[in-house]
Amino acid sequence: MEHEIVYPSNGRARRTVRVALYGCLAVVLPLLLLGARSGGATAAGLALGALLVWCSEWLIRRHLPARGEALLRLTRRGVVSPYFFGPTKRFSWGEIESATIEGNQQTPFLRLQLRPGPNRPGKRSRWRGLDPDRPHVSLQSIPWGDVSHLFEAIDQHLRSTQPMGLDTPQAPRARHELREARDFQQRLQDGKPVPWACAALIALNVLAWLALGLRGGGWTDVAPASLLAHGGNTTSSVQAGEWWRLLSATFLHGGLMHLALNMLGLWFAGSLLERIFGSRQFLLIYLTSGLAGSVASLHFAAQSHVSVGASGAVFGVAGALIAAVLQHRATLPKAFSTQILGGFSVYLALSLVQGFARPGIDNAAHLGGLVAGLLIAWVLPERFDPQRYQAQRRSRMALVALAAALVLPAAAHLAPPAARNLAGEIAAIQALPDVAREYDAAMMALKQELTEVKAGRLRPLEADERSRTVHAPRMARVVERLERLMPDLPAPARERMVPLLTLARAMHESLAMASVVVNGVPVPADEARSRELQATMVRAAGEFKQQAERARQP
Repeated sequence: MEHEIVYPSNGRARRTVRVALYGCLAVVLPLLLLGARSGGATAAGLALGALLVWCSEWLIRRHLPARGEALLRLTRRGVVSPYFFGPTKRFSWGEIESATIEGNQQTPFLRLQLRPGPNRPGKRSRWRGLDPDRPHVSLQSIPWGDVSHLFEAIDQHLRSTQPMGLDTPQAPRARHELREARDFQQRLQDGKPVPWACAALIALNVLAWLALGLRGGGWTDVAPASLLAHGGNTTSSVQAGEWWRLLSATFLHGGLMHLALNMLGLWFAGSLLERIFGSRQFLLIYLTSGLAGSVASLHFAAQSHVSVGASGAVFGVAGALIAAVLQHRATLPKAFSTQILGGFSVYLALSLVQGFARPGIDNAAHLGGLVAGLLIAWVLPERFDPQRYQAQRRSRMALVALAAALVLPAAAHLAPPAARNLAGEIAAIQALPDVAREYDAAMMALKQELTEVKAGRLRPLEADERSRTVHAPRMARVVERLERLMPDLPAPARERMVPLLTLARAMHESLAMASVVVNGVPVPADEARSRELQATMVRAAGEFKQQAERARQP
């Protein structure tokens, strides 16, 4: 055996931390300086930045090795590293009970399990969070090939400490958890090289986004009206009998970023879940979770908004993956279980927190899909045990399908009546420009006729008769259409249309009013009422102009 093996650092960890630190400072510090209102504040900002750099550099130099520096040494007597977390930097082979390579391939670390001894308290430090019986050191700064070589060398040293070289079950051993996890994932991938169901679902979502964009819906930000027209989920439409929206909404997205985030999550979680459960069970989990998310949304977001997106199904897939690993974590490689449970739990938690903190995110669909995915995964068999998988797959899938067919429609029927009739609102808003054009045409015809009277081409008596027979019915149609649209308009639009409706009503009454002829000139039969109508029209026209100006402001 070699007298000493040295594992030098490539400096990657130090470079990574420095790039992150100075990148953040390059963004934050100029903003602080620009926002400073005095020279004292500017000086304080610069001093704070300098102090942060000095402290960071001190910590970096103390805890992260430079390029070429020895990160770890294996000698005949033990393991030595100045970067072990804790006060002790040297451990003899005799006091090491076992060793493991943990973490992930990007940030691996070596953890030692020490034998019980009189100088160790046997419990974690309350203040520093360190366990003196389980010291560890980061291996991020050495190449992956050296990590594997380190594992073999440590395992050989630990075996050599046994009397007469005996290799017993109680012998201290090294465990390369990262290699075990990688080999396990490779076996899963060999069992299903291509997760075709996950790829097909991603393709369907992308095609739906392309079709929506090509039909004028938009690429980066799709309007709610377009989403609703193409299958978005709203409580009012579903309660009107359009149940198909519960499924179609899971393939629609509000823009490119919405689509990209969901599809990334689906690929990372879905490709692995399909290899664990098989394609058919994966499709059942995805579709049922998506439907469950849509049903949950009927009680909350879809009451007053158009709900779309595959996030409910993606949450269900991530939840099913967590449930599958939790059930079998005792038999699965530890690094694999830790990576899945830690990574996807953080992903779900951050997504839910963001959903509660930001408007426009349908957390009800997220939670509905997540709960469905967790429950389904506890019922369906995984491919970890091929015999159990083949024996139970069909019956368990039938059980899940039956439960979904009973529970989801019942939950949808229990949704309260819709808070808003979104389909009616959108139809009313889309009809407003046509009504406005009809009103403008009626007013232009009146102005044209007044010009004809002033030019002597039309007699006043003829114009007075036309006001009751031609123009009053035309304005009556405008009033009728506005009155029909007003109940369906959302509150802001309805408030803006009130002055226009008041103006059109006063105009109609004025045009329809009977006249009397005085000295050959027609005058209103009720002059007092005519003056009231004129004042109402002037006031309503001013209010409508103000509303229009406010609507144009950012």
